[in-house]
Amino acid sequence: MKQWETVVGDRKILRRIPDHQGRPMYTEERLFTYLQQFERDFLRTKTKIIDATDGGARKRGATPMPLASAIESFCDTEFASTTDDHPGLRWDLLEECIACLERRHDEAAEVEAISRDTMALLEEVRDYLSDQGRVNRLISQIDVLRARMNTFGRTYDLIMQLSQLTELARFHADRKITASRIDGAERQRRQVARDIVNVRGVCHAARQFQLLMRQVIVHLAEPLRDLKRGAA
Repeated sequence: MKQWETVVGDRKILRRIPDHQGRPMYTEERLFTYLQQFERDFLRTKTKIIDATDGGARKRGATPMPLASAIESFCDTEFASTTDDHPGLRWDLLEECIACLERRHDEAAEVEAISRDTMALLEEVRDYLSDQGRVNRLISQIDVLRARMNTFGRTYDLIMQLSQLTELARFHADRKITASRIDGAERQRRQVARDIVNVRGVCHAARQFQLLMRQVIVHLAEPLRDLKRGAA
């Protein structure tokens, strides 16, 4: 039902496309973008692509086929078995691993701090939207913070894995803004409100990420002490 409510909420911007059997169906803008990316990827490869999902949109470059038929047609060779056991854990890399986690923790703290500073500026933009000169100066400061945030790209990507609900909320807000067909100050006001919610979510995710890193570091510290005592 939640998925259906989302689709109905975006009905003004739904797109009609053929499904895997050529029948008409509807999709929304974000999923249509994913479809286009899949089709571009399919067209770049010489590998035969089988769409065995038994549903969904028609995908150019893929051959629709029931899953049972795909298994019968292509899964006729057994995988080679191996008796090789796992080579074992690399305890010699434990100290390096902990150091890496500590760097990720510190970078996440920087992401949180930048998010807090950005949120304060966005709230000021919201409160002074009628003063465009002030808004422009605030946006320039936000751009500086965005450039700082980009220096933590890998850690930021990890943090965003903890903020999927925030990402979905941002997509939903974008769709509502687009469907409303508003412009001017009201559009800007809604965009700023969307950005404040999004940055608040990033800030929360960064705190959770730091907690996770601390827990893992503590968990790994004990076997590291045991190794050092054994070496001594």
